Amino acid sequence: MLTQLLLFVSQTLVSFFTSLLLFRFYCHLIKLNLKWVGGNIGLFVFKVTDWLVLPLKKIIPAIKNIDLSSLAGAYLVLCLYTFLKYLLITGNFSDAGVFVSTCFELISACISGVTGMIFISALLSWFSANEQIKNLFEVLVNPLLRPFRSFIPMIAGVDISPLAALLFLQVLNILIQGIRVQLLV
Repeated sequence: MLTQLLLFVSQTLVSFFTSLLLFRFYCHLIKLNLKWVGGNIGLFVFKVTDWLVLPLKKIIPAIKNIDLSSLAGAYLVLCLYTFLKYLLITGNFSDAGVFVSTCFELISACISGVTGMIFISALLSWFSANEQIKNLFEVLVNPLLRPFRSFIPMIAGVDISPLAALLFLQVLNILIQGIRVQLLV
């Protein structure tokens, strides 16, 4: 019971922190300056993640608009969690299994994050919400939906591209998990 409780708390904290690191990575990727656009959200993301990302930036430089230090930070946090999970559950350390499993955890976290952003953006478009938050999610989601909008027309003024994107992401996640099972068996 103590192991389950420890795993639950650590998974929650790791998921939250990894999400912030991946959000920072994504914002850098789409050239979104969170300091100006996100307001308090951007300040929060930087305050929580700077302790890990700034030292990594000295070792791992960005390539064009790809912030490898935030991505590496997310991988390291997930790797540490996966190592601790293996240690708590099995009592030993599986070296290759941890690194391969962490790669799949990172991909899954990215898919979940993108899914969440699209879902929240769609909900915000249906209801009257804070314009700053609505605009932030619109800026975040537009690059993701652009490929779908290029071949899916609006139907009676309704944009169904978020639905197509969510469907695609779920299929992608199922395929990724299938590959994960095949590799780790």
